Amino acid sequence: TLQPGTTLFFDAGTGLTVNGRLVAEGTQHDLIRLTRVPGGGDWDGVQFADTMADNRLAYAVIEYGVSDGGMVGVVNSRLTVDHVTFDHTDRRRIRAVDSSLVVRGSTFTDLFGPGVPPTTEGLSEHIWTQGIAPGGEFLIEGNAFGLLKGENAAITFEGGSRPGPIARILDNTFAGGG
Repeated sequence: TLQPGTTLFFDAGTGLTVNGRLVAEGTQHDLIRLTRVPGGGDWDGVQFADTMADNRLAYAVIEYGVSDGGMVGVVNSRLTVDHVTFDHTDRRRIRAVDSSLVVRGSTFTDLFGPGVPPTTEGLSEHIWTQGIAPGGEFLIEGNAFGLLKGENAAITFEGGSRPGPIARILDNTFAGGG
């Protein structure tokens, strides 16, 4: 459990792997921050592995996490993201495989600043997902997605068909793409 107002600083090349349950719920005025050591290099992000517990990230800022597995990686796991800001990375913000994922009210900043070309093709995305866990869901609702460049998608979803759960993407704002 991470309490409101907590800041976790990560050394370059380190990260957090959750195999049990993580509840990191800040408040509107007392955010949780997951970031690199000041002046340090990028860290490896938060990875959820084989945990169908009620994992939650709320009212938080996650920044400077760079991993092909996602700044937040979710594999065979369940995660609810609510009012989280994803910033300062040129790789996938969320990557989910065969998981249950709900993302609401969150902000995904522009991946590249003005005049900065994309550093990857197909890896610089806000959300990339493959499959939905049995009995899970994929809901992306009420979020703001910043500008993308190059051959990168705001949301890539592969898999999910009736009679199983399907993707629901509702009431989001997209700044545009390359």
